Amino acid sequence: MLFTSYCLLVQTYSREHYSSVVRDVLNFVDFHYMEPLNLESLAGRYSVNKNYLSTRFHKEVGMTVTDYINLTRVRRSLKLLSGTTLSMPEIAERCGFSDANYFTRTFRKIHGSTPTEYRKSLQKTTKNP
Repeated sequence: MLFTSYCLLVQTYSREHYSSVVRDVLNFVDFHYMEPLNLESLAGRYSVNKNYLSTRFHKEVGMTVTDYINLTRVRRSLKLLSGTTLSMPEIAERCGFSDANYFTRTFRKIHGSTPTEYRKSLQKTTKNP
C-alpha cells in the first residue's frame, strides 16, 4: 500500500499540469488497467459527462481515453511477454483485454508487430548477444 501511495504521489506531481479530472482518470487507468474500462464507466466514476471527459482528455493528453487505456495495457503486456512464458490469451486477460485477438490487433497497431513476433525477437536477442 505504501508503494502504491508513493507511485500515486509521483504521478500526481508529474501530472500537475493536467486538470484534476484528467489526472484522476490517468491515475485510475494506470492502477486498474486490468479491469473493464471505457469512456462511459470512467465518466460515471468521476461524475462528468462522457462528451466532456472525451474532449477534455483528448485536448490535454493528445489521445482518446480508449487509446490511452489500450496503450497502458500494451505497455504492461511487454513485461509479461519478456519475463514469462504465459500464453497470449493469459497475457491478454491479465492486461485487461477481454479477447486475445483484440489484444493482438491492438498490440500490432501500437508496437508494429504482433505479441508473438515481439516475444520471438526477444528470444533471438538473448540467444545472440
